[in-house]
Amino acid sequence: MKRFVLHVLTFLVLQSVVAAVVWWACPHDQDHYAAATGDKRRHLAACPSPRIIFVGGSSVAFGFDSRVAAQAGLHPVNMGHNRSLGLRFMLAQVRGALRRGDVVVVSPEYSLLWKPGVDETLITHLEYDLPSLANLDARTGRRLIDEGLPWAASKVRCAAHQVSTHAPIEYTRRAFDASGDFARHRGTPARPHTFTPVPWPAPQAARLDESLTLLAEFGQACEAAGARCVYAFAPLRRGQYESNAATVERVARVVRARSGLQIVIPLHEAIYEHDAYYDAGPHLMPSAATARTRALLDAL
Repeated sequence: MKRFVLHVLTFLVLQSVVAAVVWWACPHDQDHYAAATGDKRRHLAACPSPRIIFVGGSSVAFGFDSRVAAQAGLHPVNMGHNRSLGLRFMLAQVRGALRRGDVVVVSPEYSLLWKPGVDETLITHLEYDLPSLANLDARTGRRLIDEGLPWAASKVRCAAHQVSTHAPIEYTRRAFDASGDFARHRGTPARPHTFTPVPWPAPQAARLDESLTLLAEFGQACEAAGARCVYAFAPLRRGQYESNAATVERVARVVRARSGLQIVIPLHEAIYEHDAYYDAGPHLMPSAATARTRALLDAL
């Protein structure tokens, strides 16, 4: 038995040494897009009340104009970053920081409603912001273990070739402003892009129970903290809506009926023409984001 334990300990030590060498050898880019996760967390903690907090993926980072909220006397915090963080983690980022008087606008991408989990991208974000580990629960942790191999392989490639896993130059930490909005594209034309439709599930195949439970529980946490939590449907291209109308309408009906959250931007106001988007993602042009924020404040 002692021999077995010794072998196990030796194996773990060797693995730890290899992991440390790989970690040290891989260039650590302080301007990596993922590094903005920590900036947003710190801004959420330091921002004075009354706060308006935007929650979601990159469509939230691009989809609201915090300057408009500031002009209305609110202190904006845009937590929008990357859809791959998962709805469970996004809500956990904010839940523990709620204050009385907060207004929280939840606007997840549609795929997060039937797939609220995470992928290895979250590991990269945790790499750049270790305190965010506090936002993990057991289920998310298990999912990260399942998804960890692709991340580990990317670190090995990074160390071997001395090439950072850096996003395209425009999508960096410095692209965000102090409130957390993606701001680098302000004053620039849309990037040439062709939208590639992503298949949606059939109406009854979109399993929404997990995400609706998360939203309802988050709404209850907001109420207990004296905050107000509302829901804004995420931006959607008209062509994508028309190709998936049955599923989209079912998702909207279920969210309205079961999320427990007040809808402040309904589905029909979240559908935009192709030229309202900056690139191939669900990322609005600044003018559309400004108009969307004004409509939100009017609804509030």
